[in-house]
Amino acid sequence: MHRIIRSTLLILFSLGSLSAQTFIGNINPFPSSDPANITAGDTIKILAVMVNFQDDRDGTTFGNGKFGSMYSQNYGNTILDPLPHNKPYFEAHLQFVKNYFEKVSNGNLFIDYTVLPDTFSVSQTMRNYSPPNNSDDFTGLADFSQEVWQKADAMYPGFNFADYDVFTIFHAGVGRDISLPGSLGNENDLPSVYLSFDALRNIFGSTFTGFPVSGNSFEIQNSMIIPETESREIESIGGSVLFQVSINGLLAASIGSFLGLPDLFDTETGLSAIGRFGLMDGQSIFAYNGIYPPQPSAWEKIYLGWAQPVVINPGNYSVEIAADLASSVNDTTILKVPINSTEYYLVENRERDVNNDGSKITYVINGNNLTRTFYKDTTGYISYDVDSVDGVVINVDEYDWAVPGNGIVIWHIDQNIIDAKIISNKINTDKFNRGVDVEEADGVQDIGEQFTTIFGDVVIGEGGPEDFWYSSNPAELYENKFSKDTRPPAVTNSGANSLITMSDFSDISNKMSLKISYGDSTIVPLFSRNTGYSGSNIYLTALQKYYSFGLQADSALYLLDSNGAEAMPYIGGLSTSKMAAFSDLNVQHIVGTKGKYLTEYATDGTTPLIATVNTSSAFTTAPVIRYLPEPQILAGRSDGKIIMYKPAELPSTLMEAEDSLDYGSDLTVQQIAADSSFIAAIFSSVNRAVSYKAYQDNQDNSVTFTEESPRKLAVTRDNTGDYIAVILTDENFYVIKGSKIIAS
Repeated sequence: MHRIIRSTLLILFSLGSLSAQTFIGNINPFPSSDPANITAGDTIKILAVMVNFQDDRDGTTFGNGKFGSMYSQNYGNTILDPLPHNKPYFEAHLQFVKNYFEKVSNGNLFIDYTVLPDTFSVSQTMRNYSPPNNSDDFTGLADFSQEVWQKADAMYPGFNFADYDVFTIFHAGVGRDISLPGSLGNENDLPSVYLSFDALRNIFGSTFTGFPVSGNSFEIQNSMIIPETESREIESIGGSVLFQVSINGLLAASIGSFLGLPDLFDTETGLSAIGRFGLMDGQSIFAYNGIYPPQPSAWEKIYLGWAQPVVINPGNYSVEIAADLASSVNDTTILKVPINSTEYYLVENRERDVNNDGSKITYVINGNNLTRTFYKDTTGYISYDVDSVDGVVINVDEYDWAVPGNGIVIWHIDQNIIDAKIISNKINTDKFNRGVDVEEADGVQDIGEQFTTIFGDVVIGEGGPEDFWYSSNPAELYENKFSKDTRPPAVTNSGANSLITMSDFSDISNKMSLKISYGDSTIVPLFSRNTGYSGSNIYLTALQKYYSFGLQADSALYLLDSNGAEAMPYIGGLSTSKMAAFSDLNVQHIVGTKGKYLTEYATDGTTPLIATVNTSSAFTTAPVIRYLPEPQILAGRSDGKIIMYKPAELPSTLMEAEDSLDYGSDLTVQQIAADSSFIAAIFSSVNRAVSYKAYQDNQDNSVTFTEESPRKLAVTRDNTGDYIAVILTDENFYVIKGSKIIAS
């Protein structure tokens, strides 16, 4: 017996959507630390090919390796993503991502696409390219990509591959991307991934420059691997049933990966971390059974350069925030509230139906464009059940219909965690210290938590209407206030009071208001200073005479007196990392690193100087000061070197390099800690291994961390006077003496 099934069949999906199940693997396993260089109005061009495998009778994959073979019967065209899966079918899906990104980027990004007309086969069966389960070894997928583009090049001699930016492989079968009850026998299907140049270089080695095509005049440097469908037949009581899932959300997230977005779900467990509040989470990728995700979150839009937040300084405010589609030129859509030098809140208004006219979808069946409007969530059109939708969805009037409610969303962003974990794609693997986190208004931080129903089914929290901030929120713990004493509390990731209160949230509307205040009964701001810039980090360094603020937006230094008045004009281009400050002979010094420049600002209160060193390799650490007993400046670089400089002395503007340590060009210095005769550092290598090295008395000691990512490094002495290093990682802390871990 065969039946078509939507999620209403299982009580599991009445409690959580399809995406509430475990998301297997990573969409973007090797993200860059910087987004793609896409500017407003840019167009990215997608080239896609359709690829079969050699015929197989493998019970561990869906289908026999050919397009359309994963179903045991003809289900007709009244299903999601119906057969045939041919050129027009894939063009319809690419039309969806074109429409999605043009809308959610506010016209900053345009997409063109080409699907080559002929289907061809690679030389092996699917399982030969599939990585082992629970493995991050993508060698087989990289080999698959190489073979595909070589064959495509041979099939289309003279074709100009250089016209395109993103190279997509649509392959036969389903993706090994989701875990469903009864979904057995797909352990050798291909996981859907975006293999960036960094990913391919990690697999093929540092000499890899791309897959040569077009007579070796161009090299393909990325591959986006997408299945023909995510629908699959699963076993249930009464026989085999068809669970229908579209690839639209998966495609959108993969394009997000190309643009530079990291995965925001827990990439170690596959569990959700931000729910249906942004793009790069399994909950969103497969919202409404994958037919469309919500808009990207405030952080994702800012990261991609599609939005600029309004930044506030300490004080008391009444503010109004407009939903994106309801905003005009002068409206605030994202508010940034700094907590400390590396943490801040982002506040946005998410409304599912700004136009109050329901959800209008456009879809394709048999080459015909059709539209249908749903005026409310209903059976057959809800996040876990889209039984009323057929064909390939190509457009939706409001993508935020996919978010789980309406109202203000407060995001807690920790830049330290993001910077430390983005390369390893683990921004949200620690549920107690996420880099991008939703402050859930109902007081129960349960996004990504697993629950067992009375029927024994496991469901995962994905966020709901009570996680939004609005005056009539019925949640038991809701106070219409966000402060140090509420649940959730307005505290830093270390548990410190943020001294920030948000209160008096208005009720749900396209434009919502709230109040923000700084300080509490014992601590209030002495002064505030609006620098006019909106950088993501503000670094505060207290000196004897001044306060200095360095803003990442323009890497500028501000000198303010104790009343907040500007003591001297700001100095641009000083630092993109935390600055070092020290005093020597009544002269105050501030040192920063930016790119290949090390810059020192010094003043005795009357005479300033600026000294700059320009080196051959980029500085990759904040500067560190040690005393010999004279002060010395240390900074690490991308070529594995730690350089030591003598500070400039008034009135000279010269910093002299006094010494250096060279650990090899295949290493990048990440952090430094030092004392008078002891230097410790954390390095990363081209293969992403992380190591600790210490230098003392012409002797090097080292420890390698193969699975963990160090976050903080400090040096001190034990009770015998010997130097020890303390390293905090994602999972643990370690005390290292010599080349041995003596405590953890």
